Amino acid sequence: MVPASSANLGSGFDSIGLCLDLWNEIEFHQSKFKISISGEGKETINKDKNNLIYQSYLKTSEICNLLIIYHFEVWNVVHMHKTLPPQI
Repeated sequence: MVPASSANLGSGFDSIGLCLDLWNEIEFHQSKFKISISGEGKETINKDKNNLIYQSYLKTSEICNLLIIYHFEVWNVVHMHKTLPPQI
């Protein structure tokens, strides 16, 4: 897992970062294909087979020669395409 980070902290520009205790979580349940997303970005993130989590799962399954259909349940604290709000 990789924590969220905040770059460009003052005069350090990209050389200084701050790790934050914020995580996106994913659970896998063996069932018919479905992607459920709650939290940040739930309205804009793909819930079909173009979803990057699903695409990563397919590639890993191909490498491991194992494909099981899952329901992916995703809780986003960190939006993937936006900066963190200033109150964090």
